[in-house]
Amino acid sequence: MEIGDIYFVNKADLDGADRTVMEVEKSLALTPRRNSWQPRVLKGQMGSKTPQGSHELYEAIELHVKEMGLTPR
Repeated sequence: MEIGDIYFVNKADLDGADRTVMEVEKSLALTPRRNSWQPRVLKGQMGSKTPQGSHELYEAIELHVKEMGLTPR
């Protein structure tokens, strides 16, 4: 798995979503950090009529941009 800064587990309503989040978090705990940012693992449903998790994902991206001193485009 490529080491990302934010992970989003889609299809959170399906069996195994919580387990997937837990497994990604465990994998990340074994990986040395490159900087002070702690990767986030979020879950939701983006393809449904009532998307869930999009607000949390947006907030995580905004926080990452701020903490890394990046300039949003």
